[in-house]
Amino acid sequence: MRDFKKVAVVGAGAWGTSLSIILGKNVEKVGVWAREKEVVDSVEKERLNRLFLPQVKVPENVEFSQDPQKVLADADMVVWVVPIQFLKSTASEFAKFVKDGSIHINAGKGIEIGTWKRPSQILRESIAQGASFGSLMGPNIAYEVAQDRYAEAVVALDVHNDAVEAAKRFCTPHFRVRPSDDVVGVEIGAALKN
Repeated sequence: MRDFKKVAVVGAGAWGTSLSIILGKNVEKVGVWAREKEVVDSVEKERLNRLFLPQVKVPENVEFSQDPQKVLADADMVVWVVPIQFLKSTASEFAKFVKDGSIHINAGKGIEIGTWKRPSQILRESIAQGASFGSLMGPNIAYEVAQDRYAEAVVALDVHNDAVEAAKRFCTPHFRVRPSDDVVGVEIGAALKN
C-alpha cells in the first residue's frame, strides 16, 4: 500500500482545480501548478480560482503556485491536466522535479497530433523515474464535480495496485472512481468521444 502524503496537479483550469478540491478531501497536501499568476493570487487571497472556477472554495490544504519544483517536490502522485498538445513539453520540462517511483495520471482527453501517441505513452517517455502511468476519464463536468454533484470516472494505470490506490484518493461520497487496467481502452475511448 502506498502512502499518499502529497499529490500534485499540473494545470489549474476548471478540471485541474476540481480534481485538486476532490484530492484535498483524501490527501494531506495537494500542490497545484498554475501558469497564470492571477489564478495563484486569487486562490491565495480568496480561496477561489476566479479565472476558471469562481463558484467553489479551494480547501486550505490545496496550495497553488507557479513554481513547478515547489508543486512537484515529494509528490507521490502527479495528475497532469494540460492540453495533450502541450503534455510532452510540459512533462519533459517538469520531469527533473518529479519524485522517483511516483504515479502519473493524465486527466486530459486526446491523442498527440502527428505521433498518434496516447497520453500515458507521452508521460512514460518523458518521465523515466515514474512507476506507473495512465489516465482518469469520465463523462464529467468540472463545476459539478467540484460542487459535490454525483459523478463517476475510471482511473486506468499500467500497474493494477497503483490503479486501486489512486482510485481511493479520488473517491468521495459523490465522486465514484473505479480502478482499471485497461489504459489503452480508456484513453482511446476518451479521445474518440471528443
